[in-house]
Amino acid sequence: MYASQWFLTLFTAKFSLSMVFRIIDLFLCEGMNTIFHISIALLKAWKRQLMEMDFEGALKYFRVVLPRKYRTEYEAQELIQQAEKLKISHKRLSKYEKQYIAMKNREVESQDPIERLEKECMKLRESLMRLERENDDLAHELVTSKIQLRKNLDAAEDNIESLQNQMEKMSDYCREGEENQRRLLAEAEQVKEMCRREIQRVDEENLRCAAIIANYKQICTNLNVRLEEEQETRRRKVEKLLSVIKLCPSCSSSAVLNDDSATPPSINQSNASSPDDDWSKFDNLNSAHNFPANLSDEQQQSIRRLELELARTKLALVESECKNQDLNHQLQHNLNNAQQKRGANGENSAHFREKGGVWLKKTFNSLKNAAPAYPLPAHPNFLIESFSRSSSDSASTFGAELTKN
Repeated sequence: MYASQWFLTLFTAKFSLSMVFRIIDLFLCEGMNTIFHISIALLKAWKRQLMEMDFEGALKYFRVVLPRKYRTEYEAQELIQQAEKLKISHKRLSKYEKQYIAMKNREVESQDPIERLEKECMKLRESLMRLERENDDLAHELVTSKIQLRKNLDAAEDNIESLQNQMEKMSDYCREGEENQRRLLAEAEQVKEMCRREIQRVDEENLRCAAIIANYKQICTNLNVRLEEEQETRRRKVEKLLSVIKLCPSCSSSAVLNDDSATPPSINQSNASSPDDDWSKFDNLNSAHNFPANLSDEQQQSIRRLELELARTKLALVESECKNQDLNHQLQHNLNNAQQKRGANGENSAHFREKGGVWLKKTFNSLKNAAPAYPLPAHPNFLIESFSRSSSDSASTFGAELTKN
């Protein structure tokens, strides 16, 4: 009974694959006798343990315990070596076979049918008991496996449910991501359109500022030319007036005394006065100017008109400088905004602003240096009134010119 599985399956039913491969190799090389060699080697190796067991224990030992002894390569190799060392005579095996067949025939012939049937019945009962035990074992294994499968099934269902929930969450997350993506794309298009409009606006603003700067340059040039003409006209009038005064002996002495304060400085004078120095001179007019006593009223009025025209020119120049500073601030603010929104255009605008600012600064410095510091009549109220009137007139004139341009 224990050897039937060995002989029918070539030891493949219970033993490990490493041992089965070695047995099959020997079987293919040496034939059927390999099975007897392996079987006898197993019985001799575990003879002492098998002698201590009953039939049922021996069957269980052959079915369960013995195959576990040969799981490693070393133990399988040792069993194969022991099987190779066995000396088995094939003639003796044939003789044993014949004797066994003859003995079975004699037992069958000499045995009482009732006794034979009782023995067969006893064997059947033993087989039935063994099968029942095996059935109980299998039923227990089946119940255990069912319980384990139920647990695994419940765990799998829980896992499936959690995965479905996660899949729903991921689907919602993907939908939200798609919506966010569409929204961001729409916002990006809006930002691009806004950026294009802003760039276009900044370009238009730059062109407008460039036109304003060009117009302002033209205005400053015209003012500079006008100032030079007024200075030249005043210089000629003063020279003519001095030549007339020198003809009078009493007036010439006063003209010599006041020559330092009455003589205009050169336009290209290196140490030209600043606007603060000019206004400090305006504050000291009472002590800085005295007309000769023998000058006629017409000559004094002519001098006052010339000085008043010079004061108005200076006031217009100061007001133009203030307006120029305001325009510079506005231009710088616009260029800074353009630089933030447009990198490459920002560099050109910064260069353009710096270049325009340097030109304007040089222009106003030349205007201030070219303006002579002639004394004005010592009439504070008259100066204040003329300053306010000239400021309003200059502002209106400057605004009209800008609007017209």
